Amino acid sequence: MALQFNLMENNVFRPIILKYQEESRQEGRQEGRQEGRQEGRQEEKANNVLRLLKLRFGLLTEEMCQRVTTASLDELDVWFDKTLDAQTLEEVIPPL
Repeated sequence: MALQFNLMENNVFRPIILKYQEESRQEGRQEGRQEGRQEGRQEEKANNVLRLLKLRFGLLTEEMCQRVTTASLDELDVWFDKTLDAQTLEEVIPPL
């Protein structure tokens, strides 16, 4: 027969477990904040690229807007820079 006991009732293990739980919660909150900041940067860059593309090339298709809003930060940086010199939208974002 297996011996069972609750570690939270043990005066030695309880502080260790509570400390680990608090550290885990803090790490989770920090990761959430970092992900939120990353998403915010991506959204802001996507909006800037969309705005610039619309100013340079006029109305964009829904598909093109979707590509921009789901692009990585690196892609958005490249597209933003290309928009400054490109003559056509296809030069900035090649068709799939």
